[in-house]
Amino acid sequence: MKQLLIISYYFPPSGVVGCYRTLKFVKYLKPLGWNPIVVTIKEEYYKLKDRALISEVSNVKVLRTKLMPKIFLKDEGVRWIPYLFFNIILCLKKTNAIYITVGPFPSLCLLPIIKAISNKPIIVDFRDPWWLGRRNVISSNLFAKVKRLLERIFEVLTCCLSDYLIFATPTMKYEYCQHFGFLLDKKSTVITNGFDPSDFEKIKKNKNNTFTIVYTGKFSYSLARQNINNFLGALKILDEEKVDFYFIHVGPKSDYVEKQIKKFGLSKKYYFAGILSHNDALEWSYSADLLLVLGYHKRELPGKFFDYLGTGNPILCLGPPKGDLYNFVVKTNCGFALENKDPTEIAEAIKQVINGKTFDRNEHIINSLRRKELTRNLTSILDELIK
Repeated sequence: MKQLLIISYYFPPSGVVGCYRTLKFVKYLKPLGWNPIVVTIKEEYYKLKDRALISEVSNVKVLRTKLMPKIFLKDEGVRWIPYLFFNIILCLKKTNAIYITVGPFPSLCLLPIIKAISNKPIIVDFRDPWWLGRRNVISSNLFAKVKRLLERIFEVLTCCLSDYLIFATPTMKYEYCQHFGFLLDKKSTVITNGFDPSDFEKIKKNKNNTFTIVYTGKFSYSLARQNINNFLGALKILDEEKVDFYFIHVGPKSDYVEKQIKKFGLSKKYYFAGILSHNDALEWSYSADLLLVLGYHKRELPGKFFDYLGTGNPILCLGPPKGDLYNFVVKTNCGFALENKDPTEIAEAIKQVINGKTFDRNEHIINSLRRKELTRNLTSILDELIK
């Protein structure tokens, strides 16, 4: 069987969102003809853990490394580099190809060295943009300026030296192709996140006595990034009209959101479920009457959206028109895609769902977003690269 070396800082039992993409690729690679070997860090370094995820990849070879002590460097990605390099060298002879998923991004600093000592094809998977995503940020001190310069240099080298690049959203790919042009010609594609139907097989769908809106994940503190106030304004309108509902947040606590909920007089309509395992968070989503997802950048396409798709429940998307999230809601016809600005419009959309509105979902597109199908896209690239 063909061997794929996977370099991923986050891997079960890590419970962060960035872990799920790699986890699902690894889960479905072997049935599609590729045996994964994962290099990651020791689990003691993960702050958030979800041990239930380990069962999905229990038969996979995983090499766990140390990190350099913090007394030398604070950046966790940089602290991983020496141990990561040693393990890559150990595995090179046994592998047919290398897959690197980022961030953290410093692992890409090893790419020139790997290419110099090996002819194995390398795929780089950008879950998020690197220097390009923060190119307009102004560095305030010399250290930050040097760091940004190095990031820019290594991002260019990554585009030059990698054999293929994968981007998690269409707009991210567009931005990279616009900026780096010829470097990415015919060697890049989009593989979004997705959902795994098997995640829902053991979950019970509870019937709600009261119309329930669920949001999973964290809220950014920045008003500019995720403005919750228009949504809360819509809930205030519904409350004043004596509409019965609950808004439930599953994820890290946001003091700002809870402050705003009190400000809007919605404390009795709000429930904070806290940080839960992926399985338990899915159960809340699966039992929801409406699922909320927020976007700010046009390139945002959060993983929660795909989990929401898997539930079959209607989705309320509030984000920039023609952004990736907005476009996916429209083309899958899984709910409402609205610009995040008019509480009255948002309230009317919610009332339509309360009154029984259904959506004729595009199951053909939705089925193509299953994790196994997305992994099939990855293996097609791998098979082509090793011909």
